[in-house]
Amino acid sequence: MQIEIEIAKHNNEKLAVFFLDIDRFKLINDIHGHQTGDLILLELTKRLKNILNNREMIARMGGDDFIGILPQIQNHKHDIPEITQRLTKIFDKPFIIKDNRFILTASIGISFYPDDSIHEETLLRNADTAMYKAKEEAGTSFQLYNNNMNLQVNKKLYMEQNLRRAIQNKELRVYYQPIVDIKTGKIKKAEALVRWEHPTEGLISPGKFIPLAEETGLIVPLGEYVLKEACLQAQAWIDQDYQPIEISVNLSAQQFHKSNLTETVKDILAETGLDPKLLGLEITESLAMENIELTCSILEDFKKMNVKILLDDFGTGYSSLSYLTKFAVDIIKIDRSFISNFHNNSKRSAIVSAIIAMANKLTMKTVAEGVENWEEIKFLNDYKCDEAQGYLFSKPVPAKDFEDLLKQKIEFKAQA
Repeated sequence: MQIEIEIAKHNNEKLAVFFLDIDRFKLINDIHGHQTGDLILLELTKRLKNILNNREMIARMGGDDFIGILPQIQNHKHDIPEITQRLTKIFDKPFIIKDNRFILTASIGISFYPDDSIHEETLLRNADTAMYKAKEEAGTSFQLYNNNMNLQVNKKLYMEQNLRRAIQNKELRVYYQPIVDIKTGKIKKAEALVRWEHPTEGLISPGKFIPLAEETGLIVPLGEYVLKEACLQAQAWIDQDYQPIEISVNLSAQQFHKSNLTETVKDILAETGLDPKLLGLEITESLAMENIELTCSILEDFKKMNVKILLDDFGTGYSSLSYLTKFAVDIIKIDRSFISNFHNNSKRSAIVSAIIAMANKLTMKTVAEGVENWEEIKFLNDYKCDEAQGYLFSKPVPAKDFEDLLKQKIEFKAQA
């Protein structure tokens, strides 16, 4: 690379350095095995070589990271679109490996000599920084380095370090949102949701730290922490003579594909003493479809343990209904996007009624998410939906506030 920098300097030219990383490649290795992952990398290398000319170079840095050098850049406005089009076009076609189709996306960061640096190491670091910025976008995307990115990266690193400390110091709090029986209006269940109470910055939104936890792998210890705290709390309410409350906890993709997931859940149930029948694990529809065989196997293991499975965000994914009969699912949660004002929207109403009817035929219960008014409850009751969750009843609240709801024995029952 240093030779190309010297040539660019001598010819008064610019030089582009790109850093390319395949999105969620670890998940492919975890699900399909490293042999399949290696074959994908070989195919990607072949495609990259096919788009480069004699002066351009590509090298694999390790894992699923590639670095490229594109010399003889004359004009940013003319050359950048051509460069990015060549790189992103590689991912237009699926990768066919062992009869499996992989639709891959990649994040690409680009830095330029001499604009961003005249030093090899700094150019590489800047391209890497731009690549991580590109990861914030959906699909195959690219970012050109700029100085502000270093500030953003430093802030992200600061947040990551703080999140690690928060998990260790138990700064995270589990909040609970009631799930109400539509017919009786009584609180029967609760969904456990994590919140971060930072000592100096206050309550930090999950939308800010959950994606960071997923990116850094902290989502696994975070998820296990929430699972254990929720089970402890559910058992504590029983010990305080409250009516037993079923607790549901979300599983991330990284947790779900962890080889010892079922053992982890068994250990937590044994340690907390909670009856497995009072625990529900929520997985998204799209997560369930990533590897059908693996999903079926894991869900069957939980069924044998008497742990309930909830299929979250139903209707937003891409599942085939034929697979739904194979999954050991107990409860379908209808996504809030269908519930919002659905009683005034004939198409949404048709979808909601069809989901409920299908679930009833399959002996699965249904929970409507994001319920905000009594008109929705009336329609849901008419359609024979079992339960509802939303701000109409309560936002997610700390355990003590949830206890107040239980003490008052509040019934959320609509007027006939």
